[in-house]
Amino acid sequence: MNVPKLVSFIIPVYNAEKSLTTCVQSILGQTYNSIEIILINDGSTDNSKELCNKLAEVYPAIHVIHQKNSGVSAARNAGIKKANGIYIQFVDADDYLDSMMTKKLVNIMNTNINCELVICGYEAISTRGIKKYTSSIEGMFKEDTYLTHFGDLYKRVIIPSPCNKLYLADVINRYQITFTNSLSIGEDLLFNLSYLRHCKHIYINNDPLYKYVTDNEHSLSRGFRNNYLEEQQRLLEEVTRFLRERNALNLTNEQKLGEIYANSIINALTNLFHPDNPLPRSKTFEKMNDILNAAKQNIDIQHFRGTYQKRLVRTLLRCKASYGLYAFFRMKPYLQEQQRILTTLLKKFKHE
Repeated sequence: MNVPKLVSFIIPVYNAEKSLTTCVQSILGQTYNSIEIILINDGSTDNSKELCNKLAEVYPAIHVIHQKNSGVSAARNAGIKKANGIYIQFVDADDYLDSMMTKKLVNIMNTNINCELVICGYEAISTRGIKKYTSSIEGMFKEDTYLTHFGDLYKRVIIPSPCNKLYLADVINRYQITFTNSLSIGEDLLFNLSYLRHCKHIYINNDPLYKYVTDNEHSLSRGFRNNYLEEQQRLLEEVTRFLRERNALNLTNEQKLGEIYANSIINALTNLFHPDNPLPRSKTFEKMNDILNAAKQNIDIQHFRGTYQKRLVRTLLRCKASYGLYAFFRMKPYLQEQQRILTTLLKKFKHE
């Protein structure tokens, strides 16, 4: 009788006392039972430390690491060192899993001998509702095939996260793949690019098995970032370099990367008017013009298409209407809040 291969779940924990139990229970409730859970308490200031210890006392499969606050990358790296599994899954403490997730991913890995990475779809869950993220392709793919579709996979937000994937621990350890501690954004993507450099075959399953819980009160829920666009440009440069190394920077991928950059411009403008932005209005306006100049210099304006925001930005860029853009993005947080309130009220009336 074949012994089920151990899966190590690595969960960074920082001030997650409200969500951690739900997260852990979703893993303990998996239909695949050969698991271990590694909780890395990253210097939490709430009751997460005590909760981690309590969970470990009750469930033998849970192991706890306590460290001073060093960031999510350092926490995941500590978990990798502690992991004993053949396979590794990363989970964020705010999130939870479909009960079939691990069994499905492990079965795919086991039945496709040459497979080195399994990717699944996921759902982003917020007060506004549920948004599903899936790939345009599904099945087992050789490197040259999945690289042809890489730009689309990246745009659909299937590639960057480590949480909708099943990894081989051997690949991570053999090639010493780690999360970069010095980065505050994009460390997930760089980890996955490093891993994919050693993948000849991957499998994509579009079932939304991972449940990503996010607060959509603001479009950039992590708060204001002063150098948001520069950070996104650096990540796009890394993706471009990755594709160029593999002779996969085809017209389709270039088109998708252009569309992604257009999204980054929209997000950078939205971020600039985040309520936490400490900059005075004059500096905000100056920074907005820097973002618009970057858009004009780096991409075809035709990439701003699809959503009303992109069409509006395209029109205002053509008209050089900086004040119009300033007014729209300054009003956007207010409009989003009103939409959130209206959605909540409609849901309430619907259930009465």
